[in-house]
Amino acid sequence: MDYKEFIEQVKRDLPGRLTGDLKGASVEDSHVEKLQNASYDGIAIRPENGSMGISMSMEGYFAAVENGTPYQEVIGQIAEEAEESYRDRPVVRPEDYRDYEKMKPSLMVQLVGQEGNEAMLEKIPYQDMVDMAVVYWLDFGMTEEGRATALITNGLLESYGISQEQLHRDAMEQAARKQPFEIKGMNEMLAELMGGDAPMNIGRETMYVATNPSRMFGASVIAYPDFMEAAAEKMGGDFYVLPSSVHETILVPDDGKEMAAGLRAMVQDVNEVEVDPKERLSNEAYHYDSKDKVFERADRFEERRAEKEKGCGERSSVLGELSDRKKECSERPRKEPSHKREDMAL
Repeated sequence: MDYKEFIEQVKRDLPGRLTGDLKGASVEDSHVEKLQNASYDGIAIRPENGSMGISMSMEGYFAAVENGTPYQEVIGQIAEEAEESYRDRPVVRPEDYRDYEKMKPSLMVQLVGQEGNEAMLEKIPYQDMVDMAVVYWLDFGMTEEGRATALITNGLLESYGISQEQLHRDAMEQAARKQPFEIKGMNEMLAELMGGDAPMNIGRETMYVATNPSRMFGASVIAYPDFMEAAAEKMGGDFYVLPSSVHETILVPDDGKEMAAGLRAMVQDVNEVEVDPKERLSNEAYHYDSKDKVFERADRFEERRAEKEKGCGERSSVLGELSDRKKECSERPRKEPSHKREDMAL
């Protein structure tokens, strides 16, 4: 059977396997649209009592059947995991979900690349940040399955009866309060990821990591209203922003020695080797001009600074150091937070 036939079979068989609060629930087709090319076709399980249900991807279960796991065993696993997810779900009444004032404290933001997300960006409110986009979520908190969230769509925004500008202001206010930005030296961050077993650095820090306390969607902190000025003060002036993933960015002080092409090549190489495609932010390097207060792509900044680049001599680049640090981190066991998210069936 193919994937579509497998889902049809699950829809027929799963209702008879469900027990407890999901006994008598309906099982329907579900298409969950997600950013970062993570959309999927699966099932939605909706309980008889009319409360909010759950959506599940069937891709992993289908792969198990294709790899030889008996179907009856797999359908039992689906039922068990569906019941666990439903018991662990955040309790959100459908009428509350449509009430903006009740949902406003749950607002969160994410920074994503526009390239690769074009289709989804047509369906959701967002704000441009060069060639990236700030998008908005409702965060229902952590469950045993991960963090339960819902992406704000154009339709949901319309039902709230507010402008996109108000949504952005409110989301930024909530994000800055609940997930304030952190700027840490690379050594400090490596020590955190590796349980305090990071190598000592000789000399001053040349790279910093910008993220938030939860390490989830932490790259979005660069869009906070007061981030750039605070980072410029810590960097001692202008700095480059190198996207590491949707969860963090790397900041490099601009000492006049780095070239946009080299930084961009490093970002692309790290993305290709180290970063899950679903967590990639951008293949570009960016720059903040602290004097003119301009955030832009590094190559665009370089065009404006072309006159000052004439006659530069030997360049002692941080690119080699960045490559070494990435290698150090990849060779050691990492302690990472779970970024798995549970999809709500609305």
